[in-house]
Amino acid sequence: MGGYLALLFLLIIIQGILDATNLLPLRLSVIPFVVLHLILLVGFFIVLFRTISPSVYREAQKHGELAAAEVLAIKETGWRSPGSQRTSLTIRYSLNGRPLRPSQYEYELQLRVMPAHTVPYEATVTTFLPTAEVPPKGATIPVKIHPQRPDILVLEERNEK
Repeated sequence: MGGYLALLFLLIIIQGILDATNLLPLRLSVIPFVVLHLILLVGFFIVLFRTISPSVYREAQKHGELAAAEVLAIKETGWRSPGSQRTSLTIRYSLNGRPLRPSQYEYELQLRVMPAHTVPYEATVTTFLPTAEVPPKGATIPVKIHPQRPDILVLEERNEK
């Protein structure tokens, strides 16, 4: 934050000098401020993405060992996926009574993970799922186990096209 304020202060001084000497019109002297804030905006979204999807979960999804897991218990946490069906318009499109963009809610799944090369163990996964894809208790679902941290699990992504 201190670096940002120092850079902002320096840009204000430079803009004052450019304005006082009439070297650049005022519209052009604002360009450094715009560039600074665009850089900050891009940085913000990079940090936001890394916060929403920590690297260990991305690694588990990409390089994890595929295993089966039995659903022991499932409960809805009450959180709804942001923007899952929200638009500036209140029109909801559906096909045969089912929404085209299903609502996603956060669920906590208590699982018995059955890796191929080790003893089965219990773990909890919290994830957003469309209502139509919530597995019933007792179902077997595919998961991926992080290569170095077996306590990190992610549900196997479906490749529907």
